[in-house]
Amino acid sequence: MVVLKRPGATEDDTSGDEQLLLNDQEDVADDDGRPRPCLIAISGPDSGRTTSLDQREILIGRSHECDIQILDRTVSRHHARLYVISGDVELFDLDSRDGVTVNGERAQRCRLAPEDIIRFGRSSSFRFAYVTKAEKDSLQKLFDLAVRDPLTGLFNRNYFTTVLDRLLSVTSDRPAAMLMLDLDHFKQVNDSFGHPVGDLVLAHIANLLAAETRGQDLAARYGGEEFLMLLHNLSLDGGVRVAERIRNTVESSPLFAGGEKIAMTVSIGVASTLEAGGDSRLLVELADRRLAMAKHQGRNRTCALAVSDPG
Repeated sequence: MVVLKRPGATEDDTSGDEQLLLNDQEDVADDDGRPRPCLIAISGPDSGRTTSLDQREILIGRSHECDIQILDRTVSRHHARLYVISGDVELFDLDSRDGVTVNGERAQRCRLAPEDIIRFGRSSSFRFAYVTKAEKDSLQKLFDLAVRDPLTGLFNRNYFTTVLDRLLSVTSDRPAAMLMLDLDHFKQVNDSFGHPVGDLVLAHIANLLAAETRGQDLAARYGGEEFLMLLHNLSLDGGVRVAERIRNTVESSPLFAGGEKIAMTVSIGVASTLEAGGDSRLLVELADRRLAMAKHQGRNRTCALAVSDPG
């Protein structure tokens, strides 16, 4: 099970939306210490993620239109709806194929009570609870330890690939662009300035990538100085436009550390989920092959060869 918040972005809007996946900022502005209703995932790679129920109506399902999207093939596109009134939460099953159970019993409509266990479909389970902001922050820290790279704050490779597999299995008909990025001549940074400064460079680049994500978009440290991004609702051409924006931003945003100006560039390979036919391994392979071509062509460039072109 993977839970994502509503993206709220289109191909023509790739730079201004709040990045809910990276920041997970779902708390109300005023923290008065009162417990508020939440769903806490207890199965799948998102186990431990806590989602505040801070809207009056919350649609849950597999569709990208849902307020809480669950990437599970046994979850219907519009599976259930929650109504939140004065802190009470009522659940309605929207005639879903595999139903909703509460504490093991099939439920069509019910008011949720603390510690209820809700299962959507066959395997996506949540615990309903009232938690304070402090408690939610504590749960979020535990979740982040499991899914984020400690140096950059981006998602780690394992979480990214798990979400990618789930996402392609339920949304293979919707376009998304994969970007694989590599810092050019990064070894020279470590050799010239030392590994602590190299770490600052990686964190700096990660912040620039995070600023380009929207809603459901994923950004991860793939390993070493390589990063992956999955950009939703974008064609291959749309991915190239974002990649070029990122490349230009990195080139024009040097890091100043210890009195030194450290300029960096990136090479980027771009592939489309429509090319890969829902195969996550092929998608990563295509992006990796095109990244290699970008480096071969001189670095500090973007490459998005057609799938039939030689790699």
